[in-house]
Amino acid sequence: MKVTKVTGNIGAEISGVDLATCEDAQIYADIRAALNDHAVIFFRDQELSLERYIAFGERFGELFRNNSPTIVAMDGHPQVEIIRKEPEEKSNIGDEWHTDQAHRPNPCMGTILYSREVPPYGGDTLFANTAAAYAHLPAYLRQQIEGLEAVQSSAFLIAQTAERTGDPDGKFGRAKVNSDDCVHPVVRVHAETGRPVLYVNPAYTHRFVGWTREESIPLLEALYRHVLRPEYTCRFRWTKGAIAFWDNRQTWHYAVNDYAGHRREMHRLIVKAPERAEALAA
Repeated sequence: MKVTKVTGNIGAEISGVDLATCEDAQIYADIRAALNDHAVIFFRDQELSLERYIAFGERFGELFRNNSPTIVAMDGHPQVEIIRKEPEEKSNIGDEWHTDQAHRPNPCMGTILYSREVPPYGGDTLFANTAAAYAHLPAYLRQQIEGLEAVQSSAFLIAQTAERTGDPDGKFGRAKVNSDDCVHPVVRVHAETGRPVLYVNPAYTHRFVGWTREESIPLLEALYRHVLRPEYTCRFRWTKGAIAFWDNRQTWHYAVNDYAGHRREMHRLIVKAPERAEALAA
């Protein structure tokens, strides 16, 4: 197994491992360590049956079963989500910087995305490291966010998506909110590394607790600009059989919608976080 860094602060590509046959517990421990160290890890040219794909995800924790009306699950395998965009469709899922499940009281540990069909160009996924961003956060911003909590809202995400797609009555506009607002500290502690991370994101974070949305926007946007500095980000170009495994506790991601007229199909597993596994604040 070889781990090759993609950029200085985020991302690593793992080679020398065939996930269809590997049963070595130490290899999986090393994969988990690489995920903690690099925030997102990538594999190429993997040929996995559904059963082996599920087994890979279960190496890292219990798998989440989504009941969102915008997500289609695999028949007979409800933990496998199908993220598909047909050539005639205009909207995709995830074209906003976000952290998966930020609106839940105990957000997921990680997401594993496996490419089954990729367009001839485009459809990349971008990632940002919120632990590295916090480590280099200017002192004046650290002082402003000290002790703050933020409201994370799935309703806010759905409203933004409907507005962005220009179709408030489409599938995103009609989606029912499965959970209400949830409050998280602006700075959380990663359960395994102990590193502080910025826990706000453009898709779900509506406002700071005790502040209005309008009052919150300037500080939120300053934090967003900092996280999205190029040195804290990377971009993954998909190939068939590639896997991206990202740590939702310390990343944002963005699915680029630039392949109109082409089909893209991915399979997704979401790994739950153990109950109360993370410290709530730095």
